[in-house]
Amino acid sequence: MGDARHASTTTHAASTSGPWPGGITQAGGLNEIVAASKVLVVGAGGIGCELLKTLALTGFKRMHVIDLDTIDVSNLNRQFLFRKHHVGQGKAAVAAEAVRRFRPDIDITSEMTNIMLPEYGVTFYKQFDLVLNGLDNLEARRHVNKMCVMANVPLVESGTAAFLGQVTVHVGGEVECFDCLPKPQQKTYAVCTIRRTPEKPIHCIVWSKEVCFDGVFGSGDVADLGEGLDFVAGTSPEAYARMMFEQLYCENIKQLLKDAEASDEDLWKGRAPPSPVDVGAFEEDIKLGLSDDYTAPDQQAVLDEHESAQMLAYAVRRLVTERADEVGSLEFDKDDEPVMRFVAAASNLRSFCYGIPMQSYFQSKGMAGNIIHAIATTNAIVSGLIVVQALKLLCVLKGRGGIKVSDHCHTAYIQQFPSNRKLITPVQCVKPNRDCSVCGSKPLVLQVNTAATTLKDVVDAVVKGAWSIKNFTLSNGRQFLYEDSEDLDEDEVEDNARFLGKLLRDLPGGAIINGTDVIVTDDDSSLKVPLFVVDDPELPAGECRVEGTLDQARDAAARVDKRKAYEERRLAEPIAVVAEEEEEEKEAEGGQAPPSKKAKVDDIVVL
Repeated sequence: MGDARHASTTTHAASTSGPWPGGITQAGGLNEIVAASKVLVVGAGGIGCELLKTLALTGFKRMHVIDLDTIDVSNLNRQFLFRKHHVGQGKAAVAAEAVRRFRPDIDITSEMTNIMLPEYGVTFYKQFDLVLNGLDNLEARRHVNKMCVMANVPLVESGTAAFLGQVTVHVGGEVECFDCLPKPQQKTYAVCTIRRTPEKPIHCIVWSKEVCFDGVFGSGDVADLGEGLDFVAGTSPEAYARMMFEQLYCENIKQLLKDAEASDEDLWKGRAPPSPVDVGAFEEDIKLGLSDDYTAPDQQAVLDEHESAQMLAYAVRRLVTERADEVGSLEFDKDDEPVMRFVAAASNLRSFCYGIPMQSYFQSKGMAGNIIHAIATTNAIVSGLIVVQALKLLCVLKGRGGIKVSDHCHTAYIQQFPSNRKLITPVQCVKPNRDCSVCGSKPLVLQVNTAATTLKDVVDAVVKGAWSIKNFTLSNGRQFLYEDSEDLDEDEVEDNARFLGKLLRDLPGGAIINGTDVIVTDDDSSLKVPLFVVDDPELPAGECRVEGTLDQARDAAARVDKRKAYEERRLAEPIAVVAEEEEEEKEAEGGQAPPSKKAKVDDIVVL
């Protein structure tokens, strides 16, 4: 009953509205356009759940949803298509089934997979009218953006950070793509602060995650943590936990104090120096953590030093007994329970030594995983704005023609506090950045049958043949595959030739397949030429078709270099750069700055 009421409200609201872009009205074709359009939704989490619900209630009937993740208990407070009995199942499948329950007539397919896999190339994207992103991963966002530019499919991007949110529209050739603006860099910390003079909980978290965990259990250098911490198969969890406790929180601290005194360094100016722990005071805690009687405290409770010692021992026991064969290659994952408990406990004990406030497991997980905790209301608002922009895009693309996306679609910023009495600020879409490495120029495309063409075919037909490049290297973006140079010794020539006879799809390091970026570097000019691979099984063996020229690649490379310099300056001096851009456009417009630029001074960070 509740779902039917929502549906009728949505239909009524649309039917009483004025004409949409392109002269389309609800009665004059909008329903048919929406129902016939095929939409790809990438992500079925916080934004994705709300988006799928809103799309279905708006009238979209053809949807494809992709998400790699499974449902966790922590998702249930804001991802309302999921229930407790769904924990552990794939998000995409459960979300699709939930939508079918209140819209049985909908055609929705789901996949639990990685959108960045090569099988999801240009051909895959071309089957959709729109792509709508609900991702929380910058790398995946940039990948989807690139695919949409290559396939010439409109993209609506989105993001939230607590009370903040934004929705952006990207259409190749008309408005800027996701990569046209520089993205904020992840905050880094000085090595000396992390290793010797932490002042804040985050310093201890970074040490625990990137120095301690990676050194002890991962691929890092355990020697940085002192002697005796190399794990030897057969070592008892109890012996290893005690050795770790003694080395990290007693001996290392003593050595640091001794070194500082000998060098006359004033490391503790304005605050007390760290204190080594008395291992004997934690004997019972270590025993409890190693025993089957240990019970983890509430995730929201701030841990004290004894609870942290218990948790450290518990995590060590789990890792060295259940995953001994992985020690030395483990990677940090905030959702890996024993790994995260080790990081939280190790960080808290370091905080205890340095007199820094200790954290709860929940707080530690948020900092270690760079989590900005989501708010359901913000997700719901963002999903609504995505659908509004999607409707506008469809009307522009399928309307009467002669209208521009930039005249009707907007970037929308959601703010925590009103600006000009508004919580949602619309900003006019801007033109593509001609220096953008993704959409600034059409990339060179290599069309080839990867199952019937060898690396030698590509080298002979394209690099040496069409381009006449003599000294070069070739890689698939992950692994070096071939080098040709007059300076190579005989054994180097022989070594380089080992991959020439292999089919492109059988090459190492991810192969050369649909969607691969092949990088050819001209050693004489240092020009890097990217070739975007499109697999065409219909092409004859050995045939290589290239769209684009070397001059095009040279122009693109020059723009990329210019763009990098611009991004570096914009990140260092954002307000100054935007002010200069305003002034330049003001002169170009005859003395009046465009309204969109002023809004971007305050909204320069892309979420």
